[in-house]
Amino acid sequence: AFVANAWFENEIIAPLCREQAAKLSAQPDKGLLETYCFVRAGQMDQAQKKMEQVRDQAPRHPLVQAWASYMLDQQQQQEQASVILGRAMEA
Repeated sequence: AFVANAWFENEIIAPLCREQAAKLSAQPDKGLLETYCFVRAGQMDQAQKKMEQVRDQAPRHPLVQAWASYMLDQQQQQEQASVILGRAMEA
């Protein structure tokens, strides 16, 4: 089931996700959806690069901060993730 799920994510969901992201023009929404697409496809390096770009564009946006927290948590940086999530909740 795991292999089938990974195939489904990479072959079906990821292209549809990227297609929907391409239709958006507003930032940071577009960048966040692209980040999500990379995460769902298991492409964490690309997700991290996109997240850095999004954070540069809208560093105080609560949803950007929440996603940055998630990305840090996935990288086993829970302390930093907690601080950033706290900031997002204050906004």
